[in-house]
Amino acid sequence: EYDDMLEELIDRFSEPPVCVQNLLKIALLKNRAHEDYLTDVIARDNQIRFVYYREAPVDVTKITPYLETKKGRLSFRAEAAPSFVYTRRKTDKKDDANTLFLIGELLEEMHALLLEEG
Repeated sequence: EYDDMLEELIDRFSEPPVCVQNLLKIALLKNRAHEDYLTDVIARDNQIRFVYYREAPVDVTKITPYLETKKGRLSFRAEAAPSFVYTRRKTDKKDDANTLFLIGELLEEMHALLLEEG
């Protein structure tokens, strides 16, 4: 539906502004996050927090190896609402496009590595 919506906007109004394109990307990422049992994705300052539904079918045996691939930039919090927190380096660009791209990459990795096959 993302591609259809973008095509419709281009047909009617020409190339949409970056802020409109970002809104479409956010909607796409939110949909993906909800499919993967995430209740929230919060990007603030230099951190991105991925909050899982408490009963998410996460393969807990894969958490530590996944954290190790991120070399200290990703942590796991086993709270009432379990979450991963990714900390960006201070030198990373923090514009909207880079943040959305990073969130998309992390969602793809978490989906492939952590969710139990059902």
